[in-house]
Amino acid sequence: MGRRVDYYAFNIDKPATSEWWAQNIARGVITVGFDGKPQDRGAVILQNLKEGDWVLAFANGRGFVGAGRVREIGTYQLHPSIPSDSLSDHRHERGVDWVHYVRDVKDAVTVASIDGHAPRQTRERLRNHKQAERIIALLSERSSNLSERGYRCELWGTNGWRTVPVTYALARPEAIVRCRECHGSVRLHVAGPKGIPRAHAEHRIGHPGCSLGHYFNGTRTPHPSPVVAPSDAASTSSDITVEDDESAFPEGRESFKLHRHLERDQKLPRRLKECRLRETGKLECEVCSFDFTATYGSVGEGFIEAHHRTPVHQLNGKQKTKAIDLALVCSNCHRMLHRADPQLRVEELRARLLAKPK
Repeated sequence: MGRRVDYYAFNIDKPATSEWWAQNIARGVITVGFDGKPQDRGAVILQNLKEGDWVLAFANGRGFVGAGRVREIGTYQLHPSIPSDSLSDHRHERGVDWVHYVRDVKDAVTVASIDGHAPRQTRERLRNHKQAERIIALLSERSSNLSERGYRCELWGTNGWRTVPVTYALARPEAIVRCRECHGSVRLHVAGPKGIPRAHAEHRIGHPGCSLGHYFNGTRTPHPSPVVAPSDAASTSSDITVEDDESAFPEGRESFKLHRHLERDQKLPRRLKECRLRETGKLECEVCSFDFTATYGSVGEGFIEAHHRTPVHQLNGKQKTKAIDLALVCSNCHRMLHRADPQLRVEELRARLLAKPK
């Protein structure tokens, strides 16, 4: 018969931040401070843990942020000095395989939700195993939902910013959205055939300081151009130039008239541009990143063309055009998209441009 597993609530101490917690996850450890000497209280706390015990990490003021299994005693170590990249002054550590966790301490399992209390000391044994297993179950459920990288974003509503599934945001094409971690501007993508890939968000411009992006360098930093709430952003309506006439392209003027009739919302391109300008502070081509204002100054302010992703001859007259059906592009890229037969997708033209030798 195997040894009975024990459960311990473990305070990650200061700073009780997502950044410090992320270092624990990345290194696969739980740490303590105390005197930073051999056989002090910190050493005893970590060395007395048994391999296989559960550690439930707790962030002060937030709640439980992770659940993991203690590793073998050989993973304990006392650093001779505080690790150079550490956000804490802890020198004692013990290896932990973090099984379930949230990356943002704001997503913690609160003590109120499990009718419990915060640990009264660095390590507190949880004798109520049902309660401990409840915490683990909630962390498992929460981490499954929140670890789906890019499948959630923040959306501005009447009650401020809130985290929502990308599918929810896609159904509200004129809403202001941003990355839920770094608050940078994101592009929302619909799901592919049979749900692969899933509906997801991608940074419009890669940010190395965001763990949810493709270019994360290991250190979280604020986005240099965060998306702000509407009350903090200047009104842009008067600066927008409506330029989405596609009648000059192969579909022809009559087909484009049909397109506009089927669309039933001639203000959509303008609203899309207004939303983009609020989110990013600029109107860049989604293919080549060309910015008319940056290049031409005041004469280029508010100018960009709206490209209809679906060729007009493929419209069936049953669906209203939404913001996700449009792409904001420069004049050159707009013409290149239409020049190919069949019409190129925005992503295809962007891939060709990126693959071109510099």
